[in-house]
Amino acid sequence: MLTSLAMGGSAELTSLACILNGVVIYALAKPLINLFKITDPIARGLALGTAGHALGVSAAKDFGQVEESMGSIALVVVGVIVTVVVPIMGNILL
Repeated sequence: MLTSLAMGGSAELTSLACILNGVVIYALAKPLINLFKITDPIARGLALGTAGHALGVSAAKDFGQVEESMGSIALVVVGVIVTVVVPIMGNILL
């Protein structure tokens, strides 16, 4: 949220988008994983962790321990990358 505020964004809208994204990924995790035929446990965990934040990791837990672990790692890595890259790209593009 601090990154959004630093870029001139709305804290409320950012929070809403993050929560809505997590809920949608949590609700649709199994159908989406099956639709895209993702069978590798590492790929499942990475997909759910990067796309669904904490609720994505919770959904990954339903698939297994490998998926949950990879989802947790993906969540942290994406968080660090976004915190570093977004302000840099914002300064370049804005």
